[in-house]
Amino acid sequence: MGKGSRNTIFQKAFDLVNLANGRRATGWEAGSSYNKSDFVQNILDNKYSAFRDATSEYHRGIDIFSKNKAKGQELIVKMIKALDQMKSKIDFRSVYLKVFFDAKSGEIIEYLKDYPEKSIFKTLKTVDPPRLAKYDEILRAQ
Repeated sequence: MGKGSRNTIFQKAFDLVNLANGRRATGWEAGSSYNKSDFVQNILDNKYSAFRDATSEYHRGIDIFSKNKAKGQELIVKMIKALDQMKSKIDFRSVYLKVFFDAKSGEIIEYLKDYPEKSIFKTLKTVDPPRLAKYDEILRAQ
């Protein structure tokens, strides 16, 4: 899916958010700590565009992993490093990042548990602090 079509889909999602906000639908309230409205706004925000691109590479890495483990892992690591480089430009408390790591942290650990450069888990600790203990566990196991 190209970037243009992705943005169109996200814009339609934002339109739904606005519609739901007008009707006071549950889970769509802006301002609560974990809501659909802020999620869609984060996705549409240009400051997260590099992360959107990096997550595309991440998913490509997951797809490739079964055929080429090293290449798959490199694409996953590329996403983590891209996120690390964005630290000063984005809000790590954003709903977008929270949703991503809530959904993917276990998968990331599973795919990278035997990755030769364990320092990637130190990087994960800085970009995903709520799961420090999980990443520390991998680092202790080396």
